[in-house]
Parts: sequence; C-alpha cells; structure tokens
Amino acid sequence: MVAPKDPNFHANRCVELLESGNYKEAVREARKAVKLSPGKVEYMKLLEIAQLLYDDASLKKPTISFREAERRGLLLDPKPLNFRLPECAKEFNCRQCGDCCKYRWEIEVDWRDISRWISQRLDFILIWLVFQLSWLLSIARGTEIEPPTMMIDNGHDNLFYGWRQRYACRFLVRHQGKYYCAIHAVKPLTCQLFPFEICKDGFLHIRKDAKDYCKYIPECSKNEANCFDSSTSRGESMPHGEMEEIKENIDKFLEYMKNNCWLKEKADLLDKVHHHPYRIFITSSVGIAILEAYQKEQYENIKRILKTRNAIPLL
Repeated sequence: MVAPKDPNFHANRCVELLESGNYKEAVREARKAVKLSPGKVEYMKLLEIAQLLYDDASLKKPTISFREAERRGLLLDPKPLNFRLPECAKEFNCRQCGDCCKYRWEIEVDWRDISRWISQRLDFILIWLVFQLSWLLSIARGTEIEPPTMMIDNGHDNLFYGWRQRYACRFLVRHQGKYYCAIHAVKPLTCQLFPFEICKDGFLHIRKDAKDYCKYIPECSKNEANCFDSSTSRGESMPHGEMEEIKENIDKFLEYMKNNCWLKEKADLLDKVHHHPYRIFITSSVGIAILEAYQKEQYENIKRILKTRNAIPLL
C-alpha cells in the first residue's frame, strides 16, 4: 500500500506512533510530513519532538552534544559560590571519569537554578525538570506543605516512573576519552557542591553515598566544613533561599511560561508519551497548574490534580 502524499496524514500517524512508544517510526513519519510540506512550523516542531524522544529512549545521545555545549560556552567554569567551601575541598581534584554522573542520583534543582536558566532562556534544561516524588507525596498525604522541590528527570526510577532506566545524567557527554557536564557553567547547586552537601546543621559534609562512586574524595572534619562565612548572615548563605525569594522565583517561572507556549506543548507531549501519575514535568500544563495552586495556597486543588492522575490511590 502506497502512503498518501498528505503531510497531515503523516503528522497524525507520527503522533499515534509517539503515543505507542514507537519513536523510530515516528521520526520517519515526521520527516515525510516535513518533506511534503517544507517550512511548515508545526511539522518541523513535531519532527524535533519525535527526534528528542527517540534519542532519549534509545540512550544513544545526550540531551546536548559536546560541540553545541562548547559553542554556547556551557563548558566554562561556573561563577564562584556565595558561601565558603571547607578547606579540604581544595584537595579534591576531579579526574573526569564520569562515575559520579552515571548512577541513579536524584539531581535536585532549586528555584535559584531555575531562575538562572530562565534568564538565559535555556529551555532544553527546563523541559526535563519534574517534581520530586517526596514533595508530591507530602501534598497527597496532607502533611506540612514545603516549597516545591524539583529534579532533573533521567528516567532513573522504574519503580515509580515505569520506564526504561537511563542511569547516566542526560547532560553527561564524552569527548576524547573524558566526561564533561554539558551544562557545567550553569549546573545546579547540588552538582556544584558535589561531593559535599549542606546539612540541617549548616555544615557542608561529604555525601554518604558519594564515596561509593568516587575514590578521590578527601576526608573532612566537621569543624573545617562550616560553610557559613562569618561576614555573611545565615539566611543569605542558605542555597535554597528564603520563602519570599522562592515565591518570587516561582512567579518569575509562571510569567515566563505564559509566553512560552511551545515549551509547554513540548512538555505536554512528553507527559502524554511517558505518562505516570507521579512523573510530572513542571513546564507541562499539569505542572503549571500545580505551581499556580501552590502560590495561591490552594493545596486541595493540587490533591485533585493528583487524584485525576490516579496518583493518590498509589498511597
């Protein structure tokens, strides 16, 4: 049977294949639509989304290539942190083996990270942000409401998200035998601090799980790991910011998304294709609705959204 020379037929066929998880064939159908109607924006966007999903599912390519990251200046060192690292951190020298980025970490992202990415219009990072499962569970269970926490989605948790494990961070790239972070210049604070983390006592400590993957981590005593400089107040030093600042950054994100219909459409398709009750992209229509409800302190609305996604019965 000869396929009809109708670009709309191939576009609809592409969407059907995406929903069924056949990304390779979806890319072919999208290419046919573009070939029959070159220059049509809708078909070009569909091809880009199909290619993105195919690359991600096949694990053949990272989200951004080394060359593209280099061209954008994303391989440069990030700006210095605004609080003091322990002296022993100077002994830590990364060998670029990539081991720390190949395992199933929950790469937490805070609202300062997101605000930075919005300012630089780094949509290719924003598209892969999802709510942390622990925050969604706290909403569903009706426990104390904390500010929304997010992480970079690496398809890392089959138990909760029900799809193929990726293991390596989607922004990890290899070039000439070494591993690089493709967003090194703007990477999340969690990654900038690694192998340290900030604990509730206000000290930087070596992550307990980090030594399982990196043999070059130095030993630090608690006294030399105080991350709060005497010239800086505790509130200004905290990486996640105060509640007022968090709400301002959420407002900034929601305002940004009002004028970014394409990013929302892209996230909606990702949500549809990789649907799971607790895997919610913050740039999707559902994610935006949750954040708007949080800003208005309408927590029951968030519960209703989770119930609609059949998330609450999983408890």
